[in-house]
Amino acid sequence: MSSEVVSIRYLDESRGRGLIAEVDFSPGDKIICFPCDIAVLYTPFVRNTCSRCFEPSPEEEEEKEKEKNEENKDKKSLRYECASCKHLVLCSDCVKELVSQVQELSSCDVSNNNNNNNNNNNNNNNNNNNNNNNNNNNPLSPSQAHALIKQQHRLLQAHRIACEWFCELPESAREGDTDYLRFALEVASRTHLADTRLKVALENLCINAGEHSKEIRQFFDSFASRVVSKFKPLGFDMEVGYLSDLFMRTKFNSIGFPFNEEEILGWALQEELCMINHSCIPNSAIVRSNREETTNKETKSTVKRSRDCCMELVARLPIKAGEEITMSYIDVDAYAGNAKARSQHLLENYGFLCKCELCLPSTANKK
Repeated sequence: MSSEVVSIRYLDESRGRGLIAEVDFSPGDKIICFPCDIAVLYTPFVRNTCSRCFEPSPEEEEEKEKEKNEENKDKKSLRYECASCKHLVLCSDCVKELVSQVQELSSCDVSNNNNNNNNNNNNNNNNNNNNNNNNNNNPLSPSQAHALIKQQHRLLQAHRIACEWFCELPESAREGDTDYLRFALEVASRTHLADTRLKVALENLCINAGEHSKEIRQFFDSFASRVVSKFKPLGFDMEVGYLSDLFMRTKFNSIGFPFNEEEILGWALQEELCMINHSCIPNSAIVRSNREETTNKETKSTVKRSRDCCMELVARLPIKAGEEITMSYIDVDAYAGNAKARSQHLLENYGFLCKCELCLPSTANKK
């Protein structure tokens, strides 16, 4: 990972790799911030939560908003829901951002074409530029916006492939607990579209296969076999062993979001942040990144971030340069005073016994 403030290093046999601070941090300091490599909503939230920014996007609220703005045509909701699988929702603001991204790419393509053409085509090129600028300035209707991003944005192009596979299942099966299946289909569809960055990021995550029970491996082997058997004839290009390993990596590396203990909407993977080791006395925590970030304390100027979900690592305790950065995989307070139960929970769910300062005394007492 290229960063001036943190680095990934091999620590020892029991902890493997870890994230190390290269500079000092004070409590509250932002350490790093990255967009999720991939994030998956749990089934109960897929119809009322935006799949991109994870903000609530219930249809009834959007309808009320449209009624409220009935006289103002420019404020029509652009909310998008996949009519086929009904497992992808994009809020109005995310649709606007995706439209802008497509239009910006189109502008770049037009500019490149202008540079490559000879002087005899200058008039035609200027007309193309003017047409493109007019398209950017004129707001699209919901149907136009949806058609544009479905045809030209990679997010919707990948979803179209995954959706076709997913809809081969009976509706009763699609309504069940499908987060791991939807994850596998999204990875396969993005790989099909040559998204090698995601593939490499997932393959870099640790499996720790030897530390987990045979039952877990057998479960994922069986599940992977059923997925491949069902979808391989449709173009799903993964082998059983590879997919089973992918499920193992996901189970033991995924981070629940929105990164609090009140309500978990789903889970996400991010290559660098998944390298952070657990401690029952963590010196950092992952939080939801703000979309507006102050860049100048005197002028209070801000910069708008993409609505794509980002994972931000914040210091909770003082961290010195050279010190390992840790986070808690569990709600430690829920196991206060019960080190045995906490240790058992970590062993069953993550495959290791914690050796942090809070756990070592209890380990010593057992001996």
